[in-house]
Amino acid sequence: MGERERIDEMTRLVGRLRDALEQNVRLEVDAVTARMVRLGSTLPLKYRAGELIAGASRQGPEGTRLAELYLDRCYRLCGEQYEGLAEIDREIARLESGT
Repeated sequence: MGERERIDEMTRLVGRLRDALEQNVRLEVDAVTARMVRLGSTLPLKYRAGELIAGASRQGPEGTRLAELYLDRCYRLCGEQYEGLAEIDREIARLESGT
Protein backbone atom coordinates (compact mmCIF):
# COMPACT_ATOMS: atom_id res chain seq x y z
CA MET A 1 0.00 0.00 0.00
CA GLY A 2 1.44 3.35 -1.04
CA GLU A 3 1.49 6.51 1.03
CA ARG A 4 -1.62 7.93 -0.65
CA GLU A 5 -3.57 4.72 0.02
CA ARG A 6 -2.47 4.74 3.66
CA ILE A 7 -3.60 8.34 4.03
CA ASP A 8 -6.92 7.42 2.39
CA GLU A 9 -7.32 4.60 4.92
CA MET A 10 -6.40 6.94 7.76
CA THR A 11 -9.14 9.30 6.53
CA ARG A 12 -11.70 6.47 6.64
CA LEU A 13 -10.55 5.55 10.13
CA VAL A 14 -10.83 9.16 11.30
CA GLY A 15 -14.45 9.13 10.13
CA ARG A 16 -15.12 5.95 12.08
CA LEU A 17 -13.37 7.37 15.14
CA ARG A 18 -15.38 10.60 15.03
CA ASP A 19 -18.63 8.60 14.73
CA ALA A 20 -17.68 6.35 17.65
CA LEU A 21 -16.79 9.39 19.77
CA GLU A 22 -20.12 11.06 19.00
CA GLN A 23 -22.01 7.88 19.87
CA ASN A 24 -19.82 7.30 22.94
CA VAL A 25 -18.95 3.71 21.94
CA ARG A 26 -15.73 3.18 23.90
CA LEU A 27 -14.89 -0.26 22.46
CA GLU A 28 -15.10 1.07 18.90
CA VAL A 29 -13.03 4.15 19.84
CA ASP A 30 -10.33 1.90 21.28
CA ALA A 31 -10.37 -0.51 18.32
CA VAL A 32 -10.21 2.23 15.70
CA THR A 33 -7.53 4.12 17.61
CA ALA A 34 -5.37 0.98 17.81
CA ARG A 35 -5.75 0.45 14.08
CA MET A 36 -4.84 4.09 13.42
CA VAL A 37 -1.73 3.79 15.58
CA ARG A 38 -0.60 0.71 13.64
CA LEU A 39 -1.25 2.39 10.30
CA GLY A 40 0.31 5.67 11.44
CA SER A 41 3.50 3.86 12.39
CA THR A 42 3.98 2.97 8.71
CA LEU A 43 3.80 6.59 7.57
CA PRO A 44 6.81 8.91 7.40
CA LEU A 45 7.16 11.29 10.36
CA LYS A 46 6.37 14.31 8.18
CA TYR A 47 2.69 13.33 8.31
CA ARG A 48 2.61 13.63 12.13
CA ALA A 49 0.26 10.65 12.45
CA GLY A 50 0.44 10.62 16.24
CA GLU A 51 -0.69 14.23 16.37
CA LEU A 52 -3.44 13.50 13.84
CA ILE A 53 -4.72 10.67 16.04
CA ALA A 54 -4.55 12.81 19.18
CA GLY A 55 -6.37 15.68 17.51
CA ALA A 56 -9.05 13.47 15.97
CA SER A 57 -9.59 11.86 19.38
CA ARG A 58 -10.63 15.14 20.98
CA GLN A 59 -14.31 15.55 21.72
CA GLY A 60 -16.51 18.10 19.98
CA PRO A 61 -16.07 20.43 17.04
CA GLU A 62 -12.47 21.21 17.97
CA GLY A 63 -11.51 17.56 17.42
CA THR A 64 -13.38 17.50 14.12
CA ARG A 65 -11.56 20.63 12.95
CA LEU A 66 -8.16 19.31 14.02
CA ALA A 67 -8.81 16.06 12.15
CA GLU A 68 -9.74 18.03 9.01
CA LEU A 69 -6.63 20.18 9.25
CA TYR A 70 -4.25 17.28 9.84
CA LEU A 71 -5.75 15.28 6.97
CA ASP A 72 -5.58 18.30 4.65
CA ARG A 73 -1.94 18.68 5.69
CA CYS A 74 -1.25 15.00 4.92
CA TYR A 75 -2.80 15.18 1.46
CA ARG A 76 -0.92 18.39 0.63
CA LEU A 77 2.40 16.85 1.71
CA CYS A 78 1.69 13.65 -0.20
CA GLY A 79 0.86 15.63 -3.35
CA GLU A 80 3.82 17.97 -2.81
CA GLN A 81 1.43 20.95 -2.69
CA TYR A 82 3.19 23.08 -0.11
CA GLU A 83 1.20 26.26 -0.61
CA GLY A 84 -0.98 26.90 2.41
CA LEU A 85 0.85 24.50 4.74
CA ALA A 86 2.05 27.31 6.99
CA GLU A 87 -1.52 28.52 7.44
CA ILE A 88 -2.70 25.01 8.30
CA ASP A 89 0.13 24.61 10.81
CA ARG A 90 -0.77 27.95 12.42
CA GLU A 91 -4.42 26.97 12.79
CA ILE A 92 -3.45 23.59 14.23
CA ALA A 93 -1.16 25.31 16.73
CA ARG A 94 -3.91 27.76 17.69
CA LEU A 95 -6.44 24.97 18.28
CA GLU A 96 -4.00 22.82 20.20
CA SER A 97 -2.98 25.69 22.45
CA GLY A 98 -6.60 26.52 23.19
CA THR A 99 -6.38 30.15 22.13
